Amino acid sequence: MKFEELKYRRCFIPLFSLCLGVFGLFLGGCGDNSSDEAKPQPGANKVVITVEDREVTLGQFDAAMKRLIPHGEEGLTTEEIFGLKRSLIHQIIDEELMVVEALARGYSVTEKEVARESREIFGDSAGEEFNAAVISRYGDIAGWREAIKRKLFVRKVIDGISSTEVKVDTEEALKYYNSNMKEYKVAERVQARMIVVASEKEAQATLKRIKKEDFSVLAIEVSKGPEAHLGGDLGSFSRGEMPPEFEDILFAMKPGKTSGILKTPYGYHIFKLEAKMEGGKLNFEDVREKITNKLIREQTDKKVKELLGTLKKKKSINVSKDIL
Repeated sequence: MKFEELKYRRCFIPLFSLCLGVFGLFLGGCGDNSSDEAKPQPGANKVVITVEDREVTLGQFDAAMKRLIPHGEEGLTTEEIFGLKRSLIHQIIDEELMVVEALARGYSVTEKEVARESREIFGDSAGEEFNAAVISRYGDIAGWREAIKRKLFVRKVIDGISSTEVKVDTEEALKYYNSNMKEYKVAERVQARMIVVASEKEAQATLKRIKKEDFSVLAIEVSKGPEAHLGGDLGSFSRGEMPPEFEDILFAMKPGKTSGILKTPYGYHIFKLEAKMEGGKLNFEDVREKITNKLIREQTDKKVKELLGTLKKKKSINVSKDIL
């Protein structure tokens, strides 16, 4: 079946995420797979997808499906399974097209690069248990290393596009900043600690001790709250993230000050305001790099999508009906 004949509604996956390995379902893992994945399946060596001279077997496709839905098809409708398969077919085709493009551009992947990427993904894991897990997912160590190579080829194409075809200048970043000002407004925030005890008598005694002792040390000793072991640290928060009665007290306080006693259904609370961060607008220079990177990602994603569209028209792509 020609690629053009395969009608589908595709799940959206940002193309830029190709370089992060999200796209490479040959490489990705979503959980433990059943042990039967390592056993040869009938017809596993049959080629079901070809992209130019690159071939994907039924066994490879089934393994990718198991990584996509590691606990099997139970609970999924026939339509949902069919949709997942169609989506996976298109993801695999896109990945293979990117590898074809990488080779056409003269990119190569060294064994040193594969080893480094492997360490970044899996750390220094080794031993029989690790090897067994790799083999269960990829058939053998060579299959796993090939999956890493594909990922690196895809990344090199994307990095090449990003570095040579995409440029975001200060004027463009500033225009985005001015057009999306809501994204760069920050609310007033406070950072606080809390001690909560069971009775008013305990709270009064604690207030007296706070005048002479460190609040955080005292919180560890007497507080009944879940944050007691952290010295009563509530972290930082803006309005709407804590109970209103807490916020009414804390947002009216000055940093370094201790509150009176607040009674709630949970006990008797005493607060200390550690810091207050004023709200307002983030300056352009504070977010310039973040905006530039965002625009680079968006433009790269667009160009990768355009490249894939061109490749699909020019390259030979075939999908076997048996795969569905």
